[in-house]
Amino acid sequence: MRNVVLLTIDALRMDALGCYDKKSSLTPFIDSIQENCIRFTKAHSVGPYTEAAMPGILTSSYYFEFGRQKKLSDQRTLISQPLKKEGVKTAGFHSNPHVSGFFGWNRDWNFFYDSMEDDVDDKSPYIEAIQLNRKADTWLSSNSRGPSSDSIFLWLHYMDVHEPYIPQQKYIEHVDPTIKLTEDEMFDMFKNVLLKRDVSNVDNVELLKKLYMAHVRAIDDAVKDLFSILEKHEILQDSVVIITADHGDEFNEHGGLSHDGKMYSELVQVPFLMYEPDRTQNLTCNNLVSSLDIAPTILYLFGLNPEPNFEGISLLPLEAYPEKGVFGEAADKYGSREKGDEKEVHYYREGDLKIIYRETTDGWELYDCKSDPHEKNNIIDQYPDSEIMKNKIIPRVNRYQNKSIYVEVSESETEKDRKDAVYGILENEISEKRKRQCARLIEVSKNIIRGAFDRFKLDEIAITWTGGKDSGLCLWIVKNVCEERNISIPKTLIIGEGDEFQEIEDFTERIKGDWKVPLRMCRNEDVLKTADHSLGASVKVSELNERNRMEIEKIGFDGEEFPFEAESFVGNHLMKTVVFNQFLEDNNIKAIFQGLRWDEHPVRFEDEYFENIAESHLVPPHTRIRPILHFTEKDLWDTYAAFKIPYCPLYEHGYRSLGAKSSTEKQSEVPAWEQDLENTEERSGRQQDKEKAMERLRQLGYM
Repeated sequence: MRNVVLLTIDALRMDALGCYDKKSSLTPFIDSIQENCIRFTKAHSVGPYTEAAMPGILTSSYYFEFGRQKKLSDQRTLISQPLKKEGVKTAGFHSNPHVSGFFGWNRDWNFFYDSMEDDVDDKSPYIEAIQLNRKADTWLSSNSRGPSSDSIFLWLHYMDVHEPYIPQQKYIEHVDPTIKLTEDEMFDMFKNVLLKRDVSNVDNVELLKKLYMAHVRAIDDAVKDLFSILEKHEILQDSVVIITADHGDEFNEHGGLSHDGKMYSELVQVPFLMYEPDRTQNLTCNNLVSSLDIAPTILYLFGLNPEPNFEGISLLPLEAYPEKGVFGEAADKYGSREKGDEKEVHYYREGDLKIIYRETTDGWELYDCKSDPHEKNNIIDQYPDSEIMKNKIIPRVNRYQNKSIYVEVSESETEKDRKDAVYGILENEISEKRKRQCARLIEVSKNIIRGAFDRFKLDEIAITWTGGKDSGLCLWIVKNVCEERNISIPKTLIIGEGDEFQEIEDFTERIKGDWKVPLRMCRNEDVLKTADHSLGASVKVSELNERNRMEIEKIGFDGEEFPFEAESFVGNHLMKTVVFNQFLEDNNIKAIFQGLRWDEHPVRFEDEYFENIAESHLVPPHTRIRPILHFTEKDLWDTYAAFKIPYCPLYEHGYRSLGAKSSTEKQSEVPAWEQDLENTEERSGRQQDKEKAMERLRQLGYM
């Protein structure tokens, strides 16, 4: 087949489609194309929510296969990779942050739109399906012209069925014309019933399900619109269209709402249709199949060889597909997000038997899905061969524990306590909307960093790091781009002023090891030696080496001695600027990343993302790159919380801006992020003589 279109619909229950449940009449278009479809009646997702499910669909691998990593592991192979390698044009369009470019899902697509830079609101926290269709239409206009154009793989992921369930009234009319709710009233249902998983009122649960079904009716119109677009571009007749869901949704079938870490049929048994333009009669496949098999099937449809990293097998030809069991796995989460410390939950289905294991309770459930399709009667204690089913799952539980980013390796309690003390992780709850906003800020920074890597060679670039929150965020984002490009982190410079917090030294040493940072600690040893490493000591200019004496002349200091204070005018120049310049010269650095923000200090207001520093008597020529200028202080802390970025624990104890130890004071007894960030000065705890001189020092090459 020349083209393949994969349409995944978030949270779409199988029984919501008329072709699966005759009681539903809300999908007239999807039902109307059944004569051209293979309909799979026992298709299973590998997970009950997006993070656990999408690896199966797009990488043919299980969620825990490479540890519990939020970012897409380099060891996974995205379907886009073998297709692009073989010359197939690939394009993806979606609006789900869990599979965004930030988490690595944009790897090797010719075009990838994830909407992370678009504005959304709490009532509609995604780009609607019809809008995604328009974007796909535009892309097809320039990529599907003429009989000699390349084969195309098009992936769209619709979010419209997903909560918060605020459908248009015209779609509510198809479900229950008596429902007359405002958007605010529907949003209140979402906040006060669904988010709280409150199933105490059956009428509320039923109302939520009706609003959900109204979205299903809207999705049917969107699918019809997509088929019209494919026809308009004259590619439908040469395309197989696969329609499926990443997972379903629950409406109190097992005591909950939405899609938590459960493995019941309403969440993991999904619709799966394969539209073939030359098929003239519907074919129903009753074999157990897995979402793992989708990516291998796509390769088969393009006539390509199997991908060795894919764990599934092609569904085609159907007669060659073996009878086998299907697995699924996820974190046993409760609520909209994983916290990271949840135990595992697994299922395995073979024939009509399905077994579920919850590590949280060490509990087992076994169901006969033929006689008990709604999985209400647990027969684990009655079934004579239950141990055989258990043994299918037992080897899979925590099988990749040593790769998990959430699981501690075995170590003594003393060592564990010492490590835990050197950095903190914010546990503040961040809304999905706010997390998306932070992700967009990060993506702006990543684009700046990508531009720097395109412009300079890796060994020409360096990073400045202080152990503080700003340079720490900058380093973290650079690290992410390096992982994305499979390159090492550039040389990273820390300037030792001779007046450091021990907490910062411990923190940077720990992160250096955890993140594999090629860290260079640089100090002006001549000044330190002359001052005998003693703060306040008098440093005689005549006792300094030639380079330092020359540097003092450059800034117009004509005294015979000065006090050794890292934050003083002369001290700043010798202990920071001179060290920085020497590092640039010794390592032939042409560009350097800085963690600076516009709102940090008035002198930053005119800073640019890229600033070319011309050669002068004070500094060598180089380019300064400031990827996080657009972050406010609040943005920064929300990003630390949303993405669990480690920080120096001094911020927990009232410090808000960190500098030299002797000139930095607490501003409060509460953590930095809980202080009044809007109405108080961020750097008020820093020595004010230095703050007043900051603009001049910056002109002299101050970092």
